Amino acid sequence: MPEAQKSNNMNKLLKRIFSLLCMVGLTGIVSAQSVSYDFWDWQDHGGVAAITDTLFCRILDENNAQIAQVGSQLLDSVLNIPETVTNHDTGKTYKVTVLGEYSVSLMNSYPEFLKVLRLPKTVTEVAFQRMTLSELDSCMVDEQSETFSSIDGVLFTKDQSSLMICPPYRSGVYTIPETVTAINDYAFQWCSKLTQVKMPEGVSRIGYMAFSYSGLTFVDMPNSVSEISGSAYRDCNALKTVKMGKYVNSIGNEAFQNCSALSAVYCATMNPPSLGEDVFSGCANPDTLFVPYEVVDTYKEITKYKRAFDGRIFSFSDVGTVTTNSASLMWVADSTVTLYTVSIFTGGELFATYYVDGKGQIIPEAPLPQQRMLMYADTTVNSTEYFVITLSDLTANTVYTYTIVGTDIHETPVYYEQGQFETKKTMGLPAEEAVVPRPARKRIREGQVLIEKDGKVYTPQGIELF
Repeated sequence: MPEAQKSNNMNKLLKRIFSLLCMVGLTGIVSAQSVSYDFWDWQDHGGVAAITDTLFCRILDENNAQIAQVGSQLLDSVLNIPETVTNHDTGKTYKVTVLGEYSVSLMNSYPEFLKVLRLPKTVTEVAFQRMTLSELDSCMVDEQSETFSSIDGVLFTKDQSSLMICPPYRSGVYTIPETVTAINDYAFQWCSKLTQVKMPEGVSRIGYMAFSYSGLTFVDMPNSVSEISGSAYRDCNALKTVKMGKYVNSIGNEAFQNCSALSAVYCATMNPPSLGEDVFSGCANPDTLFVPYEVVDTYKEITKYKRAFDGRIFSFSDVGTVTTNSASLMWVADSTVTLYTVSIFTGGELFATYYVDGKGQIIPEAPLPQQRMLMYADTTVNSTEYFVITLSDLTANTVYTYTIVGTDIHETPVYYEQGQFETKKTMGLPAEEAVVPRPARKRIREGQVLIEKDGKVYTPQGIELF
């Protein structure tokens, strides 16, 4: 081998060793994976890269570069991504336009410290993973950016129509701004401290793995959601209840896979959404699917739904114990409703009307709009609760139909259910002996699973409550 080539190879080797020593000296032992994205490896694989003192970058074209990995010299609670980077070997300067997939999260020792990420106006694409960024609380962006904006540390597109990144350190309940129509892929991934995300009417798409590995316990989607992408809620181990709106068209592969605590799914869609593969696989017991009364049989005929819920598909409303002269009527509460009007008919004629407030209490008459505003302000109903009322003074051996119309504070109908039942024949027996036993069923009240049987409610351990 010529001496000049040997010397050149030795210089390259010394540069590489020096770079690795800088990283090891500041961060401790670094795994082979965490140093794989450097200048020489890319050269070996036909790529082109630039190295600064602090950043490992991949050249995209003659003017732009992608940050592929943050060097150890930038380890701190705040990371400021620069607008430009310079190749030390050539002196060429490139504009930073992409924050790559493993740029921040590749070095396991680094993410534990990062609290604030600041993006320059030049960045037009953000694709980094956040699996170990447990302390990241804020994603900021230069106000002159034409691509992104930031509200309270959450990253959005410039027009705030798409939510891009919610930092994993956020906790409790987060309310998405009214401008948002799409939740980006991975937007809330690894947000393990978030228990609920409130979506505005207008959100139409929930992206791939958007909420995967998050701490959500309850999901309430607006009617505007039409697409739930694959793995959207995968591995949400605390998720107990899911409510879908009226216009969901498709639910992607593995959308709720491994949601081990999932016990109730509510889908208000009249036309059953298409289901991908393994949507509910790995769920210990996706107990019951609730759908509109008119399409219960339609859902039951679809193999994927029947298998996922083992045939446990019911309507949003149901009839409990029926005797010769009474019946209990149950329906799923809706948190947007301030007044339910329950109408009972027989032979096409109105038999009785009941008014039920947003807390499930029967009231003597429908309140005025001003009064309903006050009722709404005081409403704290859990959206997963069943309301139950008893219909009395019925006639034996008679078919009754019912409608339940729920209206909000503006008297706009937002909930509708219908159904029917038939009272029992006396057969010469006292009314209390004519009760037809009904199988026990689960009931969810304020997040607690209860068992309702023969008109009484018990805990799963068999303790009678009421």
